[in-house]
Amino acid sequence: VADKFDRGRGRDKMNQVLILEAYGDEEGTDAEGRMSVPKLEMKPLNSERQNDALFSEYDKACRQKIRGSFRLPPIILGLTDDYTFATASASMTVVESQVFQPEREKMDNFINKFLLGDGWNMPKFWRLKSNASKINDRSQIAESIDTLERSGALTSNVAINLANQLFGLNINEIEEEWGNFPYSLVVELIKQGAEINGLEDRG
Repeated sequence: VADKFDRGRGRDKMNQVLILEAYGDEEGTDAEGRMSVPKLEMKPLNSERQNDALFSEYDKACRQKIRGSFRLPPIILGLTDDYTFATASASMTVVESQVFQPEREKMDNFINKFLLGDGWNMPKFWRLKSNASKINDRSQIAESIDTLERSGALTSNVAINLANQLFGLNINEIEEEWGNFPYSLVVELIKQGAEINGLEDRG
């Protein structure tokens, strides 16, 4: 039977009839010498195929195992589209602190020791430090500015630097001393009519 199947295979054998011959078991005859009628059962080969649609579930499990080894969330690899802003922000924070930052430190130490140093000690005058990626959240920025303002740490020059970094501007810092004073203090001095050197030129 296998030989007949082999001869019926191939593109040139399509749309042809396959005839199978079957014989009963001669050793299974009854008392009168009659053999049982042989039966042929045809089953589709699709039932023997894996149920995971060509190993899609297997590939998915492998991706998850490899991604877990590197502690990477799915959003980094573009494997999901159902992330909310909160979950995406949390994922970026976790992967930055647990994956990217340690890898940057390893690379920085290697460059500092073997390229800028003597292979054993860190360089004395110059050291490389990679910067982390900046994730700008408008709500967090607004809260940070409000906190800086209430604590007296927000100066005009700090506000200028923030504006340059966030919006890609190129505003020059204030060279006068009051540019490094707390902004709330400068406003209060102006209300009281105090003379501030250089401020009249900007009015």
